[in-house]
Amino acid sequence: MLQFFHTGSLTKYSPDTISAAGSSTAPASSDIYGGEREKLEEILRLLLSRVDEIRDVFRAAEDDNDPVEHCLGRIKSDESMREKCRRNNLPETAASALQEIHDAIDATGGHTDYKTLAGYNYIINITVNKTDIEVTATVTNWVDVNSEEVHPVINVNTTVGDGDTKPTEANAFAFYRSENIEKDYVKATSPTAKTDGTVDWPEKLYWTSHYQHYHFRGIYPESTVVKEDTDDNHQYVEVANGNYDASSFPSNFVMGMPEIASGTMCGNPDHEQVDMSTHGICAREAAINLNFRYMMSQVEVVLSTSAEGAHDHVDLSNVVVELVNVYNSGNILLKDRSAVVTGDVGN
Repeated sequence: MLQFFHTGSLTKYSPDTISAAGSSTAPASSDIYGGEREKLEEILRLLLSRVDEIRDVFRAAEDDNDPVEHCLGRIKSDESMREKCRRNNLPETAASALQEIHDAIDATGGHTDYKTLAGYNYIINITVNKTDIEVTATVTNWVDVNSEEVHPVINVNTTVGDGDTKPTEANAFAFYRSENIEKDYVKATSPTAKTDGTVDWPEKLYWTSHYQHYHFRGIYPESTVVKEDTDDNHQYVEVANGNYDASSFPSNFVMGMPEIASGTMCGNPDHEQVDMSTHGICAREAAINLNFRYMMSQVEVVLSTSAEGAHDHVDLSNVVVELVNVYNSGNILLKDRSAVVTGDVGN
């Protein structure tokens, strides 16, 4: 089954034209499509050519990896369409044959110009059988979605540090999301950030409606434990000072989040505008950037003196360096990556 998300305008057949073409049962010798067969053949040709264009894009981007094994199409014969009308207790008229997509639009959108509108998914499902091809059409409001295939997919890219640097190697990380910036973050999956900044997903994730706003967090290492303070209503990762080891936690602990400037509104015309820095990001096709930053600082003390034998040379062999007023442990909040100290100062 192929699914097409239509973003232009649907070929227009006005209800008056369709009704005039098939307002009564046509004689057996008349074509059930009411003289519209040539238009339908042209629509099918355009649809199949569009599928070929999509296949060309994928093949060019993914080393000839074709996402479509076969894509064929035909317009049902006069007798085949009449049989379908009889099977569904519909009159054998052009209106029955041509009205399906318009009925879907009328039932959902409440408009009759048959053009696509923001906030709706226009889906054509093509089922290929051994004997024929079934085509059905649905129009679904993102607010009322009730099946997985019409949900908007969540897409993410990754950067490190300054926001312009790609990961230096591919690594899996824990992907968290929540509708509450303070808490309720749930580990949804463990995707892999690749060196080109894109992400490989073990499974697709979706917004369940166009009104839903998510806060996203990425945590590496993937096995990092996220804890919850029920009294203070926040979630965090616990860290402590220690010897630096680039390959182990917490030295290699990084947390990614969308770095959105305060006051950036979501821009969705279908609901009240909200500040995404505090209320989260709503459904969108564009990839959301998670910028990862190291949560620990590497402190390196370098002592130097003049050459041995010089008049100002100092023997450093027994020097002891102490860092004072430094807390030895703390919590990194998922809310905003801020640190809350929990240990003893000076240790």
